[in-house]
Amino acid sequence: MEDHRAGRDRDRITREQAQALWSDSRHWVLGIIYSCREDPRVIVRNRFWVGWTWNFGHPRVFFTMGVFTLFALAPGAALIALGLIHGPTLIGVTVAAIAVLVVIAHRIESGP
Repeated sequence: MEDHRAGRDRDRITREQAQALWSDSRHWVLGIIYSCREDPRVIVRNRFWVGWTWNFGHPRVFFTMGVFTLFALAPGAALIALGLIHGPTLIGVTVAAIAVLVVIAHRIESGP
């Protein structure tokens, strides 16, 4: 169980402190997997290329990953179940859902 004081302290760090945590090599496994319990961000920028990665040290990371997966797949699945779309239209709906997730990831990553 998470210590509530640690959670409150994590939520109060500044952007500069979050950047310092992100820059610390000790929080990166093989340079590509980020894990830092002190960082309040669930999603952070990738270290060496464009895009984002998950903060596997955050207590809500797996819940957030599940929500993102559902959000990406649910619209297309619902429209197929209703018989409203098929084939190429499904791809378009999924791409649109993923585009929305990219915007959300950018907002989340912007951090404290």
